[in-house]
Amino acid sequence: MNTMLSKALREFTTGPLNQLIVNLGGQDGDQWEQQFKQFLRKEPCWTNDQVMQVAEPKPTPSILELVSTIVVNATTGKLVAKEKFVRDTGHKAKVKISYLGDNFTSWFLNGDGKTEDLISEQTLRYHKLRQSSVDGPIIAELGGAEKSETTLSEMFSLMEKQGKGEDGVLLNNGYANIFYIKDNAGVLRSVNVNWNDDGWNVNANSVENPNRWNDGYQVFSRNCYLSSAQLAEVFFCRPFFQPPSCRPISSILPIKSEYLSVGIILLSHASCAKNFTISSFVIALFSIGILCSGGR
Repeated sequence: MNTMLSKALREFTTGPLNQLIVNLGGQDGDQWEQQFKQFLRKEPCWTNDQVMQVAEPKPTPSILELVSTIVVNATTGKLVAKEKFVRDTGHKAKVKISYLGDNFTSWFLNGDGKTEDLISEQTLRYHKLRQSSVDGPIIAELGGAEKSETTLSEMFSLMEKQGKGEDGVLLNNGYANIFYIKDNAGVLRSVNVNWNDDGWNVNANSVENPNRWNDGYQVFSRNCYLSSAQLAEVFFCRPFFQPPSCRPISSILPIKSEYLSVGIILLSHASCAKNFTISSFVIALFSIGILCSGGR
């Protein structure tokens, strides 16, 4: 991307203008607006007795370490969970499965079980847990439920590549491989698969389970990040650009995506010179922002 464009984008999103917007919209916004008005009038502002002591926020240590990404091939038909997830450790089994947990059976296999439509080629990211953690902080660091959600189709595709416990992307040393997948009722669950001597163990838990996943376990999620070129297009080229969905293309999974738009205020030189006030300036600052909406 053009160097000047990159610099402009960084300054907009991380520079003084962005910090001013944050301050004006914070709990001390009225004081910041008053001081800014004085600044515009070239009057003294932020005298010694008015300077606020703001503690530097402590950075939150990351609990995830990115390992790599993996491409999951497109499927050619629907996935019927009851047909794929069957206990079978025989020598003819394409995917040896030695255990299906009660929760997984109840949430994904009960009745007719879960069915997923075919999906296009997908790219997943996988991280290693740096420290033990419950699901909440993991999902938050992945970018929320939307970006952390994967599918049974993707998980089973990876299991097929290591059907007899071969080395591959999935850990086969007894450690858990964690996927966040919606069950047959549409509830997001943490599904874990781990190799245990003669086959894969598959289980599921509530994402609110108080038990922690151990460090060294592996977490899979949607590879959904805008490139710098896409960000530049969002900010400077297309006011109502909608990024492509990072979700699998499937009619059974509701398609949700974050919508990004940029507000632009168009003012003539005459009206600016005549009507410019701090209020309109503040409105302009907030209008030249990113408006996001997204569902879980």
